[in-house]
Amino acid sequence: YTLVSKALRPLPEKWHGLTDNEQIYRQRYLDLIVNKESRTRFQQRSAVLREIREYMWELDFIEVETPMMQSVAGGAAARPFTTHFNALDCDFFLRIALELYLKRLLVGGMDRVFELGRVFRNEGLSRRHNPEFTMLEAYQAYSDYRGMMDLTRGLIQRSAEAVLGSLQVARHEGDEIDLSGNWREVAYKELILKATNDSDWFSRSKEEKLAASIKLGIEIDPGEELILRRTVGAEGRSRAFLNDQPISIGLLRQIGDSLVEIHGQFERFSLAEPANQRRALDAFADSSTARKRVAERFHAWRDAVARHNEAHQALSASADKADELRAALEELDQLEAQVGEETELSSRRQLLQNAGRLIETLNEASDALTGENGAETMLQRAAGRLERDDDISGGRLAPVIAAIDKSSAELAEAIQELNSVAHALDTDTGEVEAVEERLFAILAAARRHQVPADELPVLRESLASQLAAIDGRDDHLDTLAKNVEAARRGYCEVAESLSQTRQKAARKLDTRIAKEFPPLKLDNATLATSVTPLDEADWVEHGIDAVAFNVSTNPGATPGPLGRIASGGELSRFMLALKVVLAGTSGAGTIVFDEVDTGIGGATAAAVGERLAELAGSGLEQQILVVTHSPQVAAAAGEHLRVEKRTSGKASARTVTTDVARLDAEERREEIARMLSGADITDEARAAADKLMDRESTLSEVPA
Repeated sequence: YTLVSKALRPLPEKWHGLTDNEQIYRQRYLDLIVNKESRTRFQQRSAVLREIREYMWELDFIEVETPMMQSVAGGAAARPFTTHFNALDCDFFLRIALELYLKRLLVGGMDRVFELGRVFRNEGLSRRHNPEFTMLEAYQAYSDYRGMMDLTRGLIQRSAEAVLGSLQVARHEGDEIDLSGNWREVAYKELILKATNDSDWFSRSKEEKLAASIKLGIEIDPGEELILRRTVGAEGRSRAFLNDQPISIGLLRQIGDSLVEIHGQFERFSLAEPANQRRALDAFADSSTARKRVAERFHAWRDAVARHNEAHQALSASADKADELRAALEELDQLEAQVGEETELSSRRQLLQNAGRLIETLNEASDALTGENGAETMLQRAAGRLERDDDISGGRLAPVIAAIDKSSAELAEAIQELNSVAHALDTDTGEVEAVEERLFAILAAARRHQVPADELPVLRESLASQLAAIDGRDDHLDTLAKNVEAARRGYCEVAESLSQTRQKAARKLDTRIAKEFPPLKLDNATLATSVTPLDEADWVEHGIDAVAFNVSTNPGATPGPLGRIASGGELSRFMLALKVVLAGTSGAGTIVFDEVDTGIGGATAAAVGERLAELAGSGLEQQILVVTHSPQVAAAAGEHLRVEKRTSGKASARTVTTDVARLDAEERREEIARMLSGADITDEARAAADKLMDRESTLSEVPA
């Protein structure tokens, strides 16, 4: 039928289609009218959703629908859209994930559930980031992450093969993704360590990671602040937030540990952890370049071992596979398919199947061009008449004659091409059968091997390589074994060099630490940094050594691990001594010392204050916070904060408020005097406070 209507706006011209991206997304109906690719994309998306549902149903999953409006925005760390429920007169959130309700269904006894639904995240808008999108979430009982890995792989393979007809998926970049077989399994941590080539990446400070990321070409906005917040309700329930986004308590702890390092009786000690002791010693030895070489050689060694193991496993069951490969190779060698041959044969087959019709058309066209009254004859007659009267016209007919001559030449070329096409069609009837037989043989081989026809030559080379590897398995395994041994020697060489560097640095560190102990009233304490070799089975990317800080607080006592031997106050002073010597090796921007003055006073407390001021004034842009009851320690600080607790209200509804006040010079003088004399502040106490503050002010002007 023909639709006759007034066109207020013409459609985009058919050759180029709709090319304005803004118009494509704003007027999708117009995009669907003129762009076939867009219609295909819509159809494929619908087919993918159908395949996903069928795949999940076949695995006995039950599809459910859960509420889109929720009273709690949970299941993911994202900013939700907010709406108001008039009937309840309260705010609700559009869901940011499907997780919470699906997990409740598991608790209710439904072993396998899934949902395909829309979720909403109020986090910006771009061509690749839509605030609302379709999400699939599935949960199954009596399984683990490997079960979900198998589920994911099977779902994607099923959908790709059903919708695209192949597991070889082309990308816009021109390459292909092979979805067939088993997929490589790798931890995110391994990928990050491989990309950064830094075995200590996860212990680096934020600034170090930022600088390294910029060198790696990763775009990062360093201007965003991190605001950590935790709320604890009266019933004991707590929630954690990062920049007002809900996060887990575990993640809050990880971020907090990277930002703040606390040394006190009931806190986790950064340098009490063996891994951090090794990092501190390496930083003290300035061995970052050596550690990178060790990590590189270690990964090269492990990769060589993995290749050897894979080859050994593959070749152990290779006898049967070799027969299959030889049969497939024999078939492909006889076929000798070429790239592009399928397209050429299909085109030739179509041409031959319509040869009769085309020959009839060519004969009619030839008669119209070269017949008695054809175009060629008429042009010749016209040219002859015009040339005869050209002199009479005074040359005015010359352009016309030239145009006719040009047309005659082009017509002659057209007639020649016409004859060429006709000659190509003048074949025997057996050619159609030969072309079809060849075409069907190529297509059958492509289906049998599950590859596109144009990839049969590549498949042939791949099968030949596999067969060559099997036939030469002994030589190949010997080569891989030699590679493993060479990689191991390379690792041992740099790891032993790093071990020697650590041993020299350990002796130097012990000497430096010993000088810090007496002023801190740790006269009987010793610290021995041990660098002990590991068994080969325990060798890792950071070397062949185990590093430990072993301490003894009493004469004759056997040194033991730092975190177990020392008491809370001693441990804080140990950490202070270590921090002074290892200044700059910690990635934390803030260090808190609690009970660093326990059991000391007088000159010892003053020495502690001096060390704290020295640490704060080391120029490393670290903030040093000290919780202290010692006036000598407090006087050494550049800033003084007073922490008080106040209780108000009746016993049944008592409120406890914690106030933190920043003291000016006079208030600080009074507070130090109170710490010296108690509740009744005397003039003598104020004079002593002045003396302490005057003495300590000469040590450092940097806030501690």
